[in-house]
Formats: sequence, structure tokens, C-alpha cells
Amino acid sequence: MSGISENFRRIRSEIPGYVEIVPASKTRTSGEIRELIDAGCTIIGENYVREAQEKHRELGGDAFKLRWHLIGHLQRNKVKSAL
Repeated sequence: MSGISENFRRIRSEIPGYVEIVPASKTRTSGEIRELIDAGCTIIGENYVREAQEKHRELGGDAFKLRWHLIGHLQRNKVKSAL
């Protein structure tokens, strides 16, 4: 287990349950995202549509355990890919 899942669990225990934690997956591997899922993470943020698509594909069925959010501006030419 890496520090990522430990940090998530620690932060989750320190804040109220109604507060959502949105970890950013930028520069993180699909393996690290799986660790977050195993730690109870249900939402993830990504900066780039293409990277989100790649990670979603790599995670397989585990990707559907998360709500995915794009962080920042979405370029007009990326809207169809994002949907």
C-alpha cells in the first residue's frame, strides 16, 4: 500500500462525511487510482480528456466505481471526446 491510499484514508477520517474529496489523477498511474478506489474514493478529477480516456480504459470495470470530473477549462474541440 502506498502513501496515496494512506493519505486518502487519513484525510477522509479528519473531515465531515458530507465533504467530498476529489483527488486529481494528473501524473498518477491507473494502479495508484485503483489504490484510491480500494481506500474508498468514489470521485476523481483529471485535467486532460485524453489522459482520462486512457486511465478509464486501463482501469476497466473499476473505472465505473468512480465519478469522473474534468478539472479546469474544456476546449471546444474536446467536448465530443469528453462526452
